[in-house]
Amino acid sequence: MARPWWQEPLRIYQANLRLVDGDQDPSDIIDQAKELSANVLVANAGGAFAFYPTELDCQDRAPTLQGDLFGGLVAEGRKSGIRVVARLEICVKSKTIYDKHPEWFYIDADGKPLDSRGRIATCFCGLGFVEQVCAIIREIMHRCRPDGIFFNGWGHHEQDADGYRGPCQCPGSIQAFREFCGKAVPTKERWENRSDPASEDYHRFRHSSAAAFLKKIREFIREQNPDAVLFHPMGLTPLNDAPGYSPGEMLSELGDIQNVFWCELGSAPFDDRTTWAYWATEQGKIGRTAGHRTNVLIDYPMCGSYRHACHAYGWMGLGIARTLAGGAIPQLHFIGPMGVQEDRQGIPIMKELMAFARTNETVYDSPESASPAALFLSHTTSLAEQEVGFLRAYRGWYRALARGHVPFDVVPSPEFGTADLDAIFGRYRTLILPNVWRLTETEKEAVDVYVQQGGKLIASLFTALGNGLDPAPGSFQLHCLKGIEVVKHQWVTMNTYCRLGQDRLPGFPNEIDMLPVHGGLLHVRAPANADAMFNMTRPEPNCIPEDAYIREQTDWPGLVLMEVGKGSVAYLPWAPDQMYHQSRLPALGALLLSVVQAVSPDTRRFLTTDAPGAIEVTLYRRSGQLLLHLVNSTGCCDGHVDEPITLTDVNFSMEGQFTRVRALASKSDLEFNVQQERTHWVLPQLKLYEVLELAVD
Repeated sequence: MARPWWQEPLRIYQANLRLVDGDQDPSDIIDQAKELSANVLVANAGGAFAFYPTELDCQDRAPTLQGDLFGGLVAEGRKSGIRVVARLEICVKSKTIYDKHPEWFYIDADGKPLDSRGRIATCFCGLGFVEQVCAIIREIMHRCRPDGIFFNGWGHHEQDADGYRGPCQCPGSIQAFREFCGKAVPTKERWENRSDPASEDYHRFRHSSAAAFLKKIREFIREQNPDAVLFHPMGLTPLNDAPGYSPGEMLSELGDIQNVFWCELGSAPFDDRTTWAYWATEQGKIGRTAGHRTNVLIDYPMCGSYRHACHAYGWMGLGIARTLAGGAIPQLHFIGPMGVQEDRQGIPIMKELMAFARTNETVYDSPESASPAALFLSHTTSLAEQEVGFLRAYRGWYRALARGHVPFDVVPSPEFGTADLDAIFGRYRTLILPNVWRLTETEKEAVDVYVQQGGKLIASLFTALGNGLDPAPGSFQLHCLKGIEVVKHQWVTMNTYCRLGQDRLPGFPNEIDMLPVHGGLLHVRAPANADAMFNMTRPEPNCIPEDAYIREQTDWPGLVLMEVGKGSVAYLPWAPDQMYHQSRLPALGALLLSVVQAVSPDTRRFLTTDAPGAIEVTLYRRSGQLLLHLVNSTGCCDGHVDEPITLTDVNFSMEGQFTRVRALASKSDLEFNVQQERTHWVLPQLKLYEVLELAVD
């Protein structure tokens, strides 16, 4: 049986048509898709403005529309073998439509609508709103039968230029929330400070109502065209260090519906928010492990406030390369068609990388992971914490593994759709739980089974110590950690250190005998059969330089190594992972990698290279071959993303005996040699992106 078209290797060109683009020639836009090596086009159809001759009064026609632009795109796309997906802007409408149907729109507690950049924000809980969206979809499907529907950023809109306005108080929202929990919708103030008993209910309602809306729409699309797919936004992790964020609730309610998540990679250059560097790769890793089709929508516009200032070669190239390496679909997003751009500096690298993906399409066709390590992403911990201890610890490990060239996957918790944790954990030699203080019973059982059967576990700080919504330490809830006794917990913010002394870890620099300790610290006692390594110094008060010396070294260990069942455990009773993400201190990253080597030498040595830490690696298996993706981010410095430095004569060694090593970007077979069950080779040149094909004949 043929698989659905949207599960094939895709390359997407999104032309966000402007109101002045209604007279564009459909064949010109399809030609632009061909120039970009795209096999899918996302273009405006309707919702706020129709780019076809609509007969409905729930949307306005684009004022410059000549004929049927969207219908022409579908027809021209079919001639060229390009799928066309209808973009619906359902989150805003005009004042004219608001005056006709105020019941479709957001209102605050004072009865005022929400202005969204000159338009008025809708509410998908509004009375009759779903029906008018279905009417638009029905009309579009009956006219030209596109291959899918793409929803723009819809959802619970609660903020405009005047700030946060609070939960929607429209009649539909009031009714839906009353049916959900029997309570009144919280007001702005009571929702913000969580003083309303309905606050937690409203939090769950937001996800539940969004999932219910998408399921209704998906079923309606299927009735119109069983082969059509729904594309909708779903960032799987926050772009920055935002606490209390997890889409797991909504994903678990969505279930297995036929859809594609799109995750938007943009920037906010004027508000000082730091974007998580590995975000694009991360979205692919999470989606692939959880079984979701995920694409990264890469914004060519610099930001939402400056739609015509565009990203340059370096930013665009790195975003696309990371998307491809992470196993996600690249979706290139323009304001207006590509042919009208006045800033074209990023377009050449778009064409180059998309052409590479087209030429080597089989590389991206359902590859399986070949990584030896797994990093656990917890829904329950992410959602519960109001600080960012877990997220920063998780990202500290992510950063250390990426810079240490350890191929790894992100394994999200079951709420993301991940099925059969026992089987998934069993694929990996090493499993890392970064300060995962809340574990479900299913997760605890899967971790314990993993260790008992021979897995290597690394855990840090409060992992498995959570009690409800509080990570206050008690006794470990994982059997594999129960031999460790927690004596005391404290927070330290100055002059506390982990002394390495004579307890050197493999691979850790000899020049460093001490590391700073900041944040949570547990005083623990290790069981008699464990190795209790390092020692913590007692916190010292802030003091003048002359008085700054260490007075007391305790017997609190900084690392516990022990054998459990057939497996091994490494436990860090402090937060070097979180500290590494915050400080970028190389010694902390080296410590994390040394712990990997101590507990699982095969994982650390699986791939070795003399490439700098700015070279990111991902590893897949397909048709008996290994595919090693290399992304060169050496062009990143102090917030700048320039063209990367071209590296020469980069040495690699990987576990396994291969009979061919081929560099696909440079189209060359590489010389190699096999020694002691490992294959060694030199890559003559590494530019931005390369894929190495390692074959066994």
